[in-house]
Amino acid sequence: MRTIDILHPAYAVQMKIICYLPNTIAIGPQRCGTTWLQNYFKERKDILLPKGTKETHYFDIYYSKGLDWYRSFFKNAKSFSRVVEIAPTYFEKTEVPERIYEDLGNITIICSLRNPMIRAFSLYLHLLRFGFTHVNFRTTVDKNTLILNSSLYSLHLRRWINIFGKENVLIIFFEDLQKDPNNYIKNICTSLNMLYMPVTNRSKRKIGEATLPKNYRLSYFAQRLSEKIQQYRLYPLLALGKSLGLREFFFGSSGDVTLPELSKEDYNWFLNKVRYDIDNLENLLNMDLHEWKKQKS
Repeated sequence: MRTIDILHPAYAVQMKIICYLPNTIAIGPQRCGTTWLQNYFKERKDILLPKGTKETHYFDIYYSKGLDWYRSFFKNAKSFSRVVEIAPTYFEKTEVPERIYEDLGNITIICSLRNPMIRAFSLYLHLLRFGFTHVNFRTTVDKNTLILNSSLYSLHLRRWINIFGKENVLIIFFEDLQKDPNNYIKNICTSLNMLYMPVTNRSKRKIGEATLPKNYRLSYFAQRLSEKIQQYRLYPLLALGKSLGLREFFFGSSGDVTLPELSKEDYNWFLNKVRYDIDNLENLLNMDLHEWKKQKS
């Protein structure tokens, strides 16, 4: 943390702008409730999140920009008990844990897990929405290594635990969020030594619902353009596009089309690919995950 003195133009008084670095990062993986968690944190007044964006992608995409670039996302004129980045793409990136440890030290890592078959299919729908695939689930899994690789929880989680220590890696489960959002948050607040604040009605609403684009090429182009705009931190431009309904135009809206469903055959097919990793995860966490290992009948 460092401070910068500035002169307020209206009141001609000296203010301290504090430049932070995160002491907590939620690493994902994707489609495990990280956006919901970010919205909850955003409603609190004692947590600082990156300015203008949910994900900076510093440790996986923009690391060459340097730590001052990353620090610039966390400026504020008051102090916070927690400075948090929600970064669901960090989970499976092999180089990211060491980068975080080197730059931020032994911070708190939050990892949210979910039934790997359901999460994999949710990620498939996510890829459909943004035009990264337009074929069926099995073909996409075979062609896109992201879905299977990010579903090997124990493989990647072991790397995070080895670097940060088991006591600094908080494991939470998406299924607990679905059952009882308030109890889910209460456990997180206790683990992070934060004051518990109940979930508001706004936070309870569904987010990240799957949609399908009307044209996959257009959605792919729009997503790539959005990534380029984020790279140059033109976040007001993205907000304007969202307010004009461009997000729904390019990526679809709920109810427009009938979404594909995860069949029991595809569920069991993917389970066979990750069953050994679930076994390893049980040993790593010393917990029973037999529900995840049941074949659909």
